Amino acid sequence: MLRKTITVIAFLSFFIAVGGISPVFASSQLEVTIDPNSDTAYAKMVYQRSISIDYSDGGKLAETMNGKSEKISFTAIASNPGIESLIAKLNSYFASQGSQASISDLSLEYKSTLTGRSTSMSVDYTIILRPTIENIVIKHGSGNDPTLLDADWRGFGALGPVVINTPTYGDVEINLPISSFEKFTPSLALSLKASDAAELLYTRLMDGDEIKAQPIGNWHFLFDPTGI
Repeated sequence: MLRKTITVIAFLSFFIAVGGISPVFASSQLEVTIDPNSDTAYAKMVYQRSISIDYSDGGKLAETMNGKSEKISFTAIASNPGIESLIAKLNSYFASQGSQASISDLSLEYKSTLTGRSTSMSVDYTIILRPTIENIVIKHGSGNDPTLLDADWRGFGALGPVVINTPTYGDVEINLPISSFEKFTPSLALSLKASDAAELLYTRLMDGDEIKAQPIGNWHFLFDPTGI
């Protein structure tokens, strides 16, 4: 049975130079395996972001952060109440886009890492969602008539806070960048909240808008002809 794998990649750059924050890099990548004879798709969405803060002029922040290293890393599956809530958020997005599809199962991988150096620090985020998406066929093909698939769900993401309960870290909010700063360095988080950088640090990580903006026509060039 022939399957097709689609990969769509979007890169975003936020150029903000306030309070010592360097330009922020963000990206999203969607991979989807579709069986045209089935009503199910298996997707992998990767959201990444990196936020750097410069303190090359020295000072207390440089003294505090130089050599500091922190990490939060965990996985979660659909039996986790936080994942159940996230599925509901994602399905709400599907519906808002006019999609008939819905997520029936979801697993999550999350990692945020703080790295302190002599002149700067960075916090790097990676969120990987692996949803099973049902009801993607609008019209089944027959003979020379192709199968019509629903693709309006493709730029999915989540709005607002998303809290996942973990055995190691307790409740972890994963969708707002400020949350990792609050975990890793609470005093700096307070300062950033009062700065011009606050809006950036409340900009959601699970943002697939640039995937949604990719013209469907481009997807034909991204089919993997070896996918089986």
